[in-house]
Amino acid sequence: MRTTLDHPLAAIFNRAALGSYPKPDGTIESVGPLDGPCDSITVFSSHVVIAADVSDQWVRDHTPARWDADRADLGNVLVQLVLDMSHQLGQPAAAPSTLCAASHQAAIVHGDLTRGGEAQPAWAAYRTDIESHRYRSVGGNGTIALGRGPAGRQDLYIEVDQDSTNSTSRTSRELLRTAKSLVPTGTGLFGSAQLHDTRVLRSVIAAGFEPVAMEVLFLTRR
Repeated sequence: MRTTLDHPLAAIFNRAALGSYPKPDGTIESVGPLDGPCDSITVFSSHVVIAADVSDQWVRDHTPARWDADRADLGNVLVQLVLDMSHQLGQPAAAPSTLCAASHQAAIVHGDLTRGGEAQPAWAAYRTDIESHRYRSVGGNGTIALGRGPAGRQDLYIEVDQDSTNSTSRTSRELLRTAKSLVPTGTGLFGSAQLHDTRVLRSVIAAGFEPVAMEVLFLTRR
């Protein structure tokens, strides 16, 4: 198993956070398991990266020769790949999500930010080194959590308190913008929106995050 710092997926994520993505050339990369609790399939535009404890031969046997975006049944191919990997790894797949990225951005924090709170356990199980913050402002309160995700990237989780007086979407955007100021300059920050939840995706995009890929995670190491 490669360490986080030299894993090929880490370099891909670092470039994606800066707006540079893998070439849409139909490549299917098999880059080996990650140094963390999960394995993953990351689908960029016509470019797939499989970071899992499966052999190169297994990948060739369970994927087409090229990941051609014009292929009519590509959605079915992806579903079958997820099912096959789940069987091979012995773990169910997490819900597919749209992976979004942003760079550090200085921001005026309108509320009070203190250490505390907890991330949702289902999210935290796939991350390490989690630090949580409570955010309190006149209009809305919530939790911001940062943790190490696949390939050591900086992942983000937010949750708006039910008693917030602002709309959930407005408070979500405030939390997301504040979170970008919590990572060091030059560091990318990643957030995920499950494919079925377009409301979350709209909030993430409105806060300045860019959709970069579709991702499926498998919790293979605890």
